[in-house]
Amino acid sequence: MASVNFQRMIGTYTDDFGNTYPNVNVKFGANVPAAVIQQLYAARTAEVNCGAVKLFSPRSLVAIFQNGTTHKFPLATRDTADIEEAVILLKDNDAACIDLEGESWSLVPSTFFSGANFRSTPWTDIPDAKVQQSVSFDYTPDIQSSGTIRLTTTMETNPTALNACQKSGLTSPEVIGGGICSGRSLGVTPRRFKIQALSTKSGDPAGTERRVARQAIISAKGGSEIKGKITGIAPCAYCVGYEGESVKNVHLLFN
Repeated sequence: MASVNFQRMIGTYTDDFGNTYPNVNVKFGANVPAAVIQQLYAARTAEVNCGAVKLFSPRSLVAIFQNGTTHKFPLATRDTADIEEAVILLKDNDAACIDLEGESWSLVPSTFFSGANFRSTPWTDIPDAKVQQSVSFDYTPDIQSSGTIRLTTTMETNPTALNACQKSGLTSPEVIGGGICSGRSLGVTPRRFKIQALSTKSGDPAGTERRVARQAIISAKGGSEIKGKITGIAPCAYCVGYEGESVKNVHLLFN
């Protein structure tokens, strides 16, 4: 059995919504550079850890090293400077390829969203035929300290109320829009809520309900801003999941 290093922790982990969790334990397999572990993580203490990360999968850098091994390094914050520091540290310790993997929640507790009015009845007007539209929007990424990039997504046009919910978290959305300085080549998969609901369809047996799944991208970066966008999304969702920003080959963006 391969040896596992259980001696390190994240002193304080801050989730994408701005909530903090103390003493988050991390573990590593064999062959992880000691210099990386020692610089990124604190020594584990005897303080109680109540398993906060059971709620979600922490954001991480996933690195492939020159010796062919792959290891995951959780990041305490989304601050650009912290991401850059960790990426450069990994590169200096023989990481060949590095991806940023966003924080992931299969279900975000509704208690995070005070005053949000989530949907409680099934949709009845979702067509079988998927008519989609291309939408461009401004997006503030985690991987740069200021400014926005222009990204594009596709979404179904009907029902129009659900389409509006999906657009509610976007800054300056434009149907079939473009714009200069597009961030598409940066490999960014933007942060987004995952809308989950049910629908019924005439002709189905009584009591039959179909699953509805959509994504609502959030342009804003700040934790309170991300949470605040639920106001426009909740009326379309029974509940929501969440995926933080991911970036393919993030090592190419920091020298």
